[in-house]
Amino acid sequence: MKTETMRNLLIVLTGFFITVLTVSMAAGAPQWTLDKTSSKLGFVVSVMNGERVGHFSDFDAEIAISPDDLDTSSVRLEIDISSAKTGHGDIDKAMPSGAWFAVSDFPKASFASTAIRHVGGNSYEMDGKLKLRGIEKELTVPFTLDIEGDNAHAKGAVELNRSLFGVGQGEFSSGKAVGLEVNVVFELDAAKKN
Repeated sequence: MKTETMRNLLIVLTGFFITVLTVSMAAGAPQWTLDKTSSKLGFVVSVMNGERVGHFSDFDAEIAISPDDLDTSSVRLEIDISSAKTGHGDIDKAMPSGAWFAVSDFPKASFASTAIRHVGGNSYEMDGKLKLRGIEKELTVPFTLDIEGDNAHAKGAVELNRSLFGVGQGEFSSGKAVGLEVNVVFELDAAKKN
């Protein structure tokens, strides 16, 4: 009877330690909360008479990242496209239209990482998928990451060809009036979740 009790106890303890180990391994990179007040997401595009600088005022991110555990690190960004502004009245009125962002049909854009790798110092690259106007394309985003205690700061930029996503149709599809290449820039501040 004692042997059977000991064996059952050993089975229970073994199962407990396996569960604890599995949960610890699955925990992965820590979660971070985006600081929306200090984070920025913007874009720069060339037009006939120079450049236009714009920004998105409404976006959010789900972030799990650790330089020591990039295999379980991930970033997902969701952007309210109607929040795009340049400060130029005609452009701001045109952006939600069907020729540009078609906000009524595609109110959100998103980016979801598929892999993050260290390329030296505080520099990283993030592979992922950008979905804009219902079209999804693979994208590699270079960025820097600095973590001090419970605070993280990421900064980066990536160039997109707007025509790949159907942004700028009809008379705007050629790139003569508005350039096809759009530089997307970001600075994200986040605090580690407890």
